[in-house]
Amino acid sequence: MRSRVLPIVLLLLVAGLFLVANRGAYKSYFTDDEIDNIALTRNMVNSDFILAFLSPRFYPSNFRPACHLCFRIMGSSVGLNYPPYVALLHILHLFNVAILWLILRRLSLPFWASVAGTLFFVFHMAVFDVYWKPMYVCDLLCGTFCLLALLFWMEDRWLLSLVSFWLAYRSKEMAVMLPIALAAYEMLIGNRRWLRLAPFFAISLWFGIHGLMATTSHEGYWFHCNLPDIWKSVMFYSSRLAVLPYNGLIFLPFLFLLPLLCPPLVRDRTVWFGAIAFFVLLAPMLLLTDRLFAAYLYVPLIGLSIAIAAAAARQPVAAIAIAFALWIPWNYANLRWLRREALSQADDRRAYVAGIADVARIHPEITTFLYRAGPLTDWGARSAAEWFHPGSTIKLAYEGNPDPAAVLQSPAFAVLEWNTIKHRLEPVVRMPATRDVSYIEISQHMPVWQLGEGWVTNEGAFRWTHPHATAHLYRPSGASGFEMIVNVSPEYIGKVHTSHVALSLNGQSIGSADFDHSGWQTVHWKLENAPAGPAELIVNTSPAYPGREPLGIAICAFGFLPKPEALKE
Repeated sequence: MRSRVLPIVLLLLVAGLFLVANRGAYKSYFTDDEIDNIALTRNMVNSDFILAFLSPRFYPSNFRPACHLCFRIMGSSVGLNYPPYVALLHILHLFNVAILWLILRRLSLPFWASVAGTLFFVFHMAVFDVYWKPMYVCDLLCGTFCLLALLFWMEDRWLLSLVSFWLAYRSKEMAVMLPIALAAYEMLIGNRRWLRLAPFFAISLWFGIHGLMATTSHEGYWFHCNLPDIWKSVMFYSSRLAVLPYNGLIFLPFLFLLPLLCPPLVRDRTVWFGAIAFFVLLAPMLLLTDRLFAAYLYVPLIGLSIAIAAAAARQPVAAIAIAFALWIPWNYANLRWLRREALSQADDRRAYVAGIADVARIHPEITTFLYRAGPLTDWGARSAAEWFHPGSTIKLAYEGNPDPAAVLQSPAFAVLEWNTIKHRLEPVVRMPATRDVSYIEISQHMPVWQLGEGWVTNEGAFRWTHPHATAHLYRPSGASGFEMIVNVSPEYIGKVHTSHVALSLNGQSIGSADFDHSGWQTVHWKLENAPAGPAELIVNTSPAYPGREPLGIAICAFGFLPKPEALKE
């Protein structure tokens, strides 16, 4: 009775400590990838996932039925409520810990050695992101099905193992190497049931060939087989694995000295099995040198945990206790550092998404957006907008792109402007009934749609023009003058010496000005009487300021006088 109760008590204790240590994860918030996956799977139907699970097709777009089904279920049940997603991650991880425990006991390892392997797996901070970010549910599910495949194989239930292997691959592609780990088990520990491994290797070969073909065309997922790139991957993952700086160089010498320090480990077949499983599961990640993420160590850690447990079986219990008395606090210290970074922008991302939700609630007809900057990228903002506009086609352009004209010409759209000081989204909304203003101050709240061609991206309190630029204003009744404020820097004067700026309204010249010294400068021109109505402003500057592209002048404000009351000091 005691032998059954004690493991359960220990596992519950470990689970409790893990949840307490990672309680801060529930205060975090979604990243771009996660919002994108939630929005993407919203419109998928059950048949899409069933066919994907059953189909032998390779998906070069990285569609993973198991983890995308999780996003579909969670999105439909809890929406963008973040804590349930973290709870799912923690439940899956602790379930994996329990399966690993069963595997270690199935390998006939001593109780304390199994505890050591389990502790190594449950608290390892190399895979911190897996415990905190829903986007890594793919790695968690892949780990779940790899563990089940291994456990079923050890229990001689090879059909269940084969199904688990298939589901592991449908969770993440690194599972393609699992048959080699099973073959290592048969060679070193098992009964050498080679024929039963045939379907495993057939599936692995099928997807492996298609995966290699896809890496030649899918940018970001190319395999790099040259030694310098592979060495870069080795350094990255070894440093994360050891939770040490200097690219793991401190850790590597111990790997080479280990056989000399403990010769029995070299003869231990279980150690070899765990080490082989670790290296083969990590091997594909070593070739993807454009995508180095420590979270990719989660599935390979299964093999390393087995090797650690087998090595611990040959050590005194006191030595194991001392090792983990040092290891666990060091991991916790790293957790605190990583937690601070993970939470640094969580509130900003939450506020940004809440701002998009407010726009959707107040202006449900707006499905076109101009993105400037923020704690989410432009495609993350687009995914959030798609979530709050189910069934609608979202148009979103990044202002830094060459041509956001399709958005600016829309009769109704919102400019997504992030206030970095107040940490909130302050959208500027244009509706069909919105009339052009008569005076524009360059700021985050300016009506950017009134700028025509020849304007450079906003730089805060001013915007550069090209040598030729246009803008649209509304000329009010009784306008007596026109004003322009420019920012002339010493570097600007040093290169162009004197800048000549000529302005015209509706094709009629209103005057010009020369700038031959630095500083903020205001110029006025008198206007003749004219009826109220739309006005097109043309600004021509010469000579052009040299750079990557020719520039005109840095403008801070421009418009008709007298200024509107809201702009007067």
